[in-house]
Amino acid sequence: MYIKPTLLSLSPQPPPPLTISTTSNAARVLAPMSLWNYYKSQHPRTRMLLGAGVVVYACAGLYVSDWVERRWFGEDPEQRPPLVRVVAVERGK
Repeated sequence: MYIKPTLLSLSPQPPPPLTISTTSNAARVLAPMSLWNYYKSQHPRTRMLLGAGVVVYACAGLYVSDWVERRWFGEDPEQRPPLVRVVAVERGK
């Protein structure tokens, strides 16, 4: 890193030491936070929308899973194709 010499001195000046202030907002944002604490720190309306989104996602999953089961495997469990196919192979001696 090149540092421009100042008018008073022709030698480059070392950069000032880096300090991290614990009172700044940046230090507060970078602090590790659990998922529950992050959720609780959100605005109540945001938490309500997240909860409603999870409920809608779960209901859609239940509806779609039943539809996929009926479409791919049929109504009768006896008509469903086997999930595992077992084939007997004779040994050659």
